Amino acid sequence: MKKRLTAIACSIVFGVFGLYVFQASVGPNILRLPGQSWVKPIVNTVMPEGWAFFTKPADSSVVTVFASHAAGFTEITSPSNAEPRWVFGLNRQSRYQAFESASLMLGIGKEQWTECSETETNLECLARVETTAAVTNAGQLQTLCGGIGLVAEGVVPWSYRGFAAEVRVPREALLVEADCD
Repeated sequence: MKKRLTAIACSIVFGVFGLYVFQASVGPNILRLPGQSWVKPIVNTVMPEGWAFFTKPADSSVVTVFASHAAGFTEITSPSNAEPRWVFGLNRQSRYQAFESASLMLGIGKEQWTECSETETNLECLARVETTAAVTNAGQLQTLCGGIGLVAEGVVPWSYRGFAAEVRVPREALLVEADCD
């Protein structure tokens, strides 16, 4: 009985805390919580990112990874983490590629990216890239070695959904030669 009461009390405390964080982050609305005027500055000081800590902007780019070979490019982006082979997200190894590709892009300036046109596919945009950046992959798993193509894809705005065949369109592309130790 004591464990149950403790669990209920903790759930209420964390629920109220979450409600205050949410309320402090969303801006003006019709909901008013007791003590909100003095709690909001504290919440903004302790958690300046607010609700953004839990979310990602919908229009942010997603990087798709391609392996470069003589015949062209082959997509090697890690599959969804919520698959049985990744124990429905418990095995986090499939998530490593995002960190690895981000570390390859460190130190590469915006000027080295090639802008894609609105009508191109990922592969067409990669084929137009003229320069290759040399980088070192210092990651632990080193799954991205050799010629790698990276395409930053954006989401088609909802108002234009009827005009696009794909949900994501390439924004810019980059070729890197990843040296693995």
